[in-house]
Amino acid sequence: MAGAGSGGAGTDAVAGESAPLLQARALVKRFAVTGARLPAMRRGRAAALTALDGVSLAIGAGEAIGVVGESGSGKSTLAKCLVALLRPEAGTVSYSGADVAGLRGPDLARLRRDVQLIFQNPYASLNPLIDVGEAVAEPAWVHRLIERRVRRAHAAELLQSVGLVPALAHRRPHELSGGQRQRVAIARALAVRPRLLIADEALSALDVSVQAQVLELLRELRAQRGIGILFISHQLSVVARIADTVLIMYLGRIVESGPTARVFSEPAHPYTAGLLAAQPGRHRSGRRRAPALKGEIPSPLAIPSGCRFRTRCPRAEAICASVDPPRVQSGPGHAAWCHFAGEQA
Repeated sequence: MAGAGSGGAGTDAVAGESAPLLQARALVKRFAVTGARLPAMRRGRAAALTALDGVSLAIGAGEAIGVVGESGSGKSTLAKCLVALLRPEAGTVSYSGADVAGLRGPDLARLRRDVQLIFQNPYASLNPLIDVGEAVAEPAWVHRLIERRVRRAHAAELLQSVGLVPALAHRRPHELSGGQRQRVAIARALAVRPRLLIADEALSALDVSVQAQVLELLRELRAQRGIGILFISHQLSVVARIADTVLIMYLGRIVESGPTARVFSEPAHPYTAGLLAAQPGRHRSGRRRAPALKGEIPSPLAIPSGCRFRTRCPRAEAICASVDPPRVQSGPGHAAWCHFAGEQA
């Protein structure tokens, strides 16, 4: 059970037979920008940076969904909206059927406990002034899941669960390697017995061998504990190894969604095809190479009219500049928002 939608196509997330654990519907998030951050011609006037523009998704317990896109596509903003660190201007986020915007007190604490966000930089997210054991056990104590006297034992058990020796509990974050710090961050997230992990570029700063170890850990957590995983990354090869479903984001919208194996083998959107073409080693079979992406992603302060990908698209025609692309079904559970969906596959 998973689904996705683009605001431009006017679709909501598609739910499966049972209700999703976490669901977003048509999220819109803008940030006010003034002063030096604006182009010279616009300085002195307030402007709105559109980070999310009608994004929908649904994820259930035990599911693994990947979110892929370049920097500036809105992935991290989406993650923060899902855990109520940011409030969207429009749309809704619901957890277990309850609107997150209306959660207060114990209900909001339950969301923050059940849905854990793992950040890209584990060193920045770990307090350098306390040791690893204290950092790992603190969330469980704050949420009153354990007593103070068992904090050290609880930390040792969690460190072992992520493949670290308990002796590391007495070290500070700066004494650990990048891979060890990321495992500590995962252990800290597990301390409160979450139902869903949101990993925001959690492996991008790690060596390939360490990435493989952490990926295997996440797969084991999903299989053994039924934890849902929303895996946000720009690394398609990593997403392919963990996610059953993938959502492709571009400039604040989902432009393609579907089963990961199908989307990556038969992309229906030229943006997805371009991302895949840039992956090393994908074309050894001799299959015709899709056009590589050109240029940079446009500024979210000046989103192109019509199809927002048209300024970089090798297939763009006049209709793309004036008409928002429709949702085109490309197979079971597979959709793309493109006037010419599937023609480049």
